[in-house]
Amino acid sequence: MRKPESRSDMLGFTFVRRTPVDLNIIQVYAPTANSNDEDLDKLYNELDTAKTQCKSQDPLIIMGDFNAKVGTEKVDDIVGKHGLGIRNERGEKLIEWCQTNNIIMGNTWFQQPPRTKWTWKSPDDETRNQIDYLMISKRYRNALLLAKTYPSADCCSEHVPVVGKFKLTLFSSNIGISINPDR
Repeated sequence: MRKPESRSDMLGFTFVRRTPVDLNIIQVYAPTANSNDEDLDKLYNELDTAKTQCKSQDPLIIMGDFNAKVGTEKVDDIVGKHGLGIRNERGEKLIEWCQTNNIIMGNTWFQQPPRTKWTWKSPDDETRNQIDYLMISKRYRNALLLAKTYPSADCCSEHVPVVGKFKLTLFSSNIGISINPDR
């Protein structure tokens, strides 16, 4: 595994070297709703830069706090119908980025009880939203077997862990000509 890189306060990046492909992981912390559009644009620019360092055939996992609500409405094969809440402007921007980059939003594709969909609760414990996501390259969507939260985890945070179960089976595509030395 390569040493994790901190690109900024908003983005971290690492990859695990494997044969035949590497596993790329990007961790995101998006600016809060109180920040300006320039900060959000900076995040997406940094995300684009990190993504360009990944080979297109390699699995890419992007996870973290996007401070965006994508809601329950299915969007093509990017967002599933098992999200939570009502889509907001930041959710639209995240969906557009995912469509452009062939990324699916994993925790919107699995039917879960409402208690395992929310990823953030307000300090007064009145509001609960899904603003943290586990995303994966569309090409590897079948490798994601489950994505859900653990609201009972004691993390000393308003956020709860989003966990995924993956099964990634890769085969080398070395197809060559077999040379028989006996002939």
